[in-house]
Amino acid sequence: MQSRSQFWTVSYRYRGQAKTHTSSALTQPETAARNWATATSWTWVTDVALTEHLTIKTDRPIRMEDLPGPGEPTLVPPCPAPVHEIRRFFRVQDYGPPMLPTGDHVRRFLSWVADGRARRTSPSPMFHGDIRFPDPVTLQVRDIRLILASRQIPRDRLPA
Repeated sequence: MQSRSQFWTVSYRYRGQAKTHTSSALTQPETAARNWATATSWTWVTDVALTEHLTIKTDRPIRMEDLPGPGEPTLVPPCPAPVHEIRRFFRVQDYGPPMLPTGDHVRRFLSWVADGRARRTSPSPMFHGDIRFPDPVTLQVRDIRLILASRQIPRDRLPA
């Protein structure tokens, strides 16, 4: 599964100052155009820039045997231009932390779930309270990749 999100920012400097001021994320092209027009109309502002930011998220299932091996880092593909950054991590679908950075973290988390499930079925008192421990075999591990790209664009390149 792949999803895309796009937003824009407007940056400018006050005349005679080095600090750059940048807007928050502007999710609508009309809002970005209005912010750019306002900033360019101010006589005390210089270096107005409109930046387009694009995030592409790829989310696919991955088998346990395809995870990076014990002690191995999570490999990230090279960053082609104009991509600013690529991030890769794992998560267990619908359960657990939102980001597991390595295969070791995934294995350790699933082991914790299995141990919790075993403790929950024993007659001993519960230390963790009422935590849901599903069967680890039913949990699907996902490989998440985020591609982050930014580039300055002229005002007329905003979508209509």
